Amino acid sequence: MALGYRFRAVTPKGPNVVRVHSLPVRLVPMAFALGYLLVIGEGLVTARGWLWLALSCAVLLAVPRFPLLSVLAQCGLVLVAGRLDPPASDAVLLLLLVSAAELPVRRRGWPLALGVLAALAAVLLKLGNWRLDQAPPAFYLAVCSMVAAPVLLGLYIRSLRALAVAAQEHARDAEARVRTTERTALARELHDITAHHLSSIALRVTAARYAHPELGDPLSEVLDDVRQAATTSLRQVRQMLDLLRDPGMTDRELAPLLNPTNLAGALAELERTLREEFRVDWHVDDLSRVEAVQGLAVLRVTQESLTNVVKHGAPGGKVRVRVTTREDAVEVDILNSTRALAQTGTGWGLVGMRERVDLLGGTLLAGPTTEGWRVRALVPAVPS
Repeated sequence: MALGYRFRAVTPKGPNVVRVHSLPVRLVPMAFALGYLLVIGEGLVTARGWLWLALSCAVLLAVPRFPLLSVLAQCGLVLVAGRLDPPASDAVLLLLLVSAAELPVRRRGWPLALGVLAALAAVLLKLGNWRLDQAPPAFYLAVCSMVAAPVLLGLYIRSLRALAVAAQEHARDAEARVRTTERTALARELHDITAHHLSSIALRVTAARYAHPELGDPLSEVLDDVRQAATTSLRQVRQMLDLLRDPGMTDRELAPLLNPTNLAGALAELERTLREEFRVDWHVDDLSRVEAVQGLAVLRVTQESLTNVVKHGAPGGKVRVRVTTREDAVEVDILNSTRALAQTGTGWGLVGMRERVDLLGGTLLAGPTTEGWRVRALVPAVPS
């Protein structure tokens, strides 16, 4: 009948919205009603009868916004048309039953009960020709069945909608459980393998540093740099373990992992490293109000982009870096105008940057331009 709604079908890949547009479907019973009046002929249908049908069609179109009022209005049209233009009232009766079918989908409780009782009373009076005292019991049974059929159909459609919503929520919960399991497994692997090896590197380098005091200053500085790099990497791995094991951490809990001061300092360190080999045009806005997770994404995108510059750019070339804040996002714009060396990368760094930005609902564009290789990322704030 004239029922148009959104149903969600849950597929192996997740919920998929199937849209049924209500207006085209609602035109079908209108066409039946119009055809009925055309078939019974001009001698039985007056101009006023066509007016009743037009009003009933207009009321039917208002069902989605005013379901109970539409049913009550259809009841009034059926009774008035039944007294003044009985042939036209049959077409209006069809549209009343269509409206009654939509009422249970959109309303429940007392509005549903009132609408069903009003529809039942209108059909009884119309078909009984206002002489209910002379009607046999079979007449009441037939009228109750006529009204109950569309109402039960509406209740069935409402139950389908509820099942579809429940299935969608179940699919989301299942996906969340799978992701949590994957994150836990990944955290375990990082802890058992990566963190262990980093700790071993830091300990061995420290032992070598003090076991051979006769080493010269250049070699000692190299060992100190290796130990510092291993210690920093180990700290970052442990921070990532915290995130993987507790994906529901709040922004306040994440703040110690990367506060705005650390973000500004980390970007400044990248600038110093980059200026050792390239001509750098560097501008970074005040990032004191950037959130922790957002700042971490900004830092990682900048790090990976500049790592690619160092790996693939010719020394002495020009690099432009812009990190600008907007009302609710941070934009990272890095242009590598250096002459590209032979590229041997696997592309996983770019994939990782895009996944990190997509996770926050942002966008990342990377590719060649007339000025050189350009990376632009828009990192929004984490919704509260």
